[in-house]
Amino acid sequence: MGLTPLLYACTLIVFIIQALFSPLPLGNDRAQLKRVPIVTIAIILINVAIFAVTGQATELQDRKLSESALELISFCQHNTSFLLFENEQKKLSDAGLLQDHNLKVLGYSHQLNAPDNDDAERSVSGTSKELLDNQFDTLLTTFKQAKENHVFYHYGIAPEGHWKPYQLLTSMFLHGDLGHVAGNMIVFGALAIALEALWGRTIFLAFYILVGLCACIPGLIVPFSGPMIGASGAISGVMGAFLVSLHKTKLKIGWISLPLFWIFIAFKKKPFGIVRLPAYVFLPYFFTSQLLLWWFFKQLKATSGVAHSVHVGGFFFGVFFAVILEYVNLKTNFFDLKYSESLVSAEFQELSDIGQFALAEQRIGAFLQRHPDDLEAQASLAEVYQKLGKYGQMNDVYSGIIRRHLAEGNKQDALYAYDQLLSGFPDNQIRPRIQPNDWMTICDYLQKQGMGREAGVEYERMADCLPDSPLALRACVQGGEAALAAGDRDRARRLFQRALTVNPNPAHEPRIRRGIERCDAHP
Repeated sequence: MGLTPLLYACTLIVFIIQALFSPLPLGNDRAQLKRVPIVTIAIILINVAIFAVTGQATELQDRKLSESALELISFCQHNTSFLLFENEQKKLSDAGLLQDHNLKVLGYSHQLNAPDNDDAERSVSGTSKELLDNQFDTLLTTFKQAKENHVFYHYGIAPEGHWKPYQLLTSMFLHGDLGHVAGNMIVFGALAIALEALWGRTIFLAFYILVGLCACIPGLIVPFSGPMIGASGAISGVMGAFLVSLHKTKLKIGWISLPLFWIFIAFKKKPFGIVRLPAYVFLPYFFTSQLLLWWFFKQLKATSGVAHSVHVGGFFFGVFFAVILEYVNLKTNFFDLKYSESLVSAEFQELSDIGQFALAEQRIGAFLQRHPDDLEAQASLAEVYQKLGKYGQMNDVYSGIIRRHLAEGNKQDALYAYDQLLSGFPDNQIRPRIQPNDWMTICDYLQKQGMGREAGVEYERMADCLPDSPLALRACVQGGEAALAAGDRDRARRLFQRALTVNPNPAHEPRIRRGIERCDAHP
């Protein structure tokens, strides 16, 4: 008894914070991407695409379901004596609309008396009974068909325990409205990118699906009265895992205060903004708030339209999964996950915040002596060299990373590492030097991806930086052709004319002449 007032007080505080500030994670301080977060991007795109496809259909289905429900409710309200028949109450029970004599239809609730055939027959004549039977059956069938045809009932987790196994997966990709999908995907993107970089794509994808399935368990134990949809259970799992694995990382929490809008304006303050809070502060608040709201609405025997129990379950399973990875050390011994990301990059971030780059260089260098093939640690070391202005060492590290990616056939990550190398130099000192064959592979990859203008720029950069390389001529010719195809005629003409000065072989000279003619034909 003594604890209940405290719980109510804490729940009130949660309501006030949510109402006044609407906090929402928008990102985190680990924004330095090491490679493209393909899994995170794919999950977001799939959710958005499914919402775009189902949005209009569900609006029409909502309307049909609501209309059929209202007709059924109106019939029941006007024919209470008819509903005393045992057979009619059984039909409602079989349809999942009657529990403990309480009629529930899409939020409508009405207490019915226990079945009494004798009383019902005294109130309803035989002729009326036949007509009402037909009308009742028609309304009930229409309502059941509207439910069965609804996307949310078919692919969401069906209510009242009538769910099917496949719905545990499909429900994770359905959303009720634009605010629902937008809010979920913003929070997911804010946290998932860092977690995918930490764990690796394969494990993160497996984790997301698994935790999304596990998050449904509370909703299966105590079924909801409506279909359960949304990615928030899995996203809560991401939040729980983030708390364990990246608890020191600061989150960027966006907030807006519509109730206090004019008060902020009166004091010449913005009624919105972003604050940076450590994960170990905000994420426990989120979990506690969901736990309190779950308890609060359960005390009132009411529903809020939000699956707080699923959020709690997802968060719990996310913590559980991450703890296993941390303490059983599956990340390094069995699944080749990037454990050094949490060990090295987090330490680098902390030392970077206080300007201790030399110490960060020593620490990461010592780690690399024990783990020389760790790409995440190598990337962190390159960042340290960039901060220290040691561009030669930075270049060497990125050159090794690029070679490693290309050896594994991963051209996309090699291109990303090359872009990181270019951005590491001061604007007026961009002079990268990587292996000529690697450089040519990256330029060729850009051209094959339809990025002709960018390919022309990089072919020319290669020719400038490696003028004595046997590949310089090829870079000029292919760069000129790429630039010409992209409409960059000045660069194309410059590269073709340069190719003529390096004694082109018979195989290249005709291509060079044709290229110059095409440039001159369109001044």
